[in-house]
Amino acid sequence: MISQSQSLIVSGDNRTRNQVAPGLALTAQFANGLYIIGNVNSQFGGGQKLGDALLRVGYDF
Repeated sequence: MISQSQSLIVSGDNRTRNQVAPGLALTAQFANGLYIIGNVNSQFGGGQKLGDALLRVGYDF
């Protein structure tokens, strides 16, 4: 990015957007190094509905 113009443009509208974004995360770590992490997130309001879930299983060596 050498010799490039530096600018930042942010545009939007004047509407109020009321949104709720709840989430939940649980972690379980066991004595033998095994761990399980679960996340659930969502976002809704203003005509939008989004959600995701993650389940991670790992082992610490």
